[in-house]
Amino acid sequence: MNLTFLIITTVALIAFFYGQRKIRSVALASSLKQHSLTGYHGAYVAALVFLPAFLLMLFWNSISPLLLTAFLQSRLEDLGGSLPSGELKQRSNDTDYLYRPHTAFAYYTGVQGVEANPDSVLVMDPTDDGHTPILFI
Repeated sequence: MNLTFLIITTVALIAFFYGQRKIRSVALASSLKQHSLTGYHGAYVAALVFLPAFLLMLFWNSISPLLLTAFLQSRLEDLGGSLPSGELKQRSNDTDYLYRPHTAFAYYTGVQGVEANPDSVLVMDPTDDGHTPILFI
């Protein structure tokens, strides 16, 4: 969220200076007198850029964990409550690829790199209040 907020704020700041510059150029090109200060015009443009993006970011940050949890639960049910780490892949007849566990397995177990073993399994045993994780290495 911090990087997204920084990007939104930067774009709003650029919009602020653009709004100021645009109203100055319009005021100089025509003989019309401005009804408010150039800073107000810049702030209006910055608000038009910042607020929708910020509200969308808040909405997405509030709903994405729910979507991710629902997706992962449905995936876990499809796998029958177990999450395999993966297996060795053969490159050619005499060499294998360097073993790398499945991303979800590494995320949920924290087992990565040289700690990971092929054909390890994380079993999620359903209980009344969620799941009990059992790791078979």
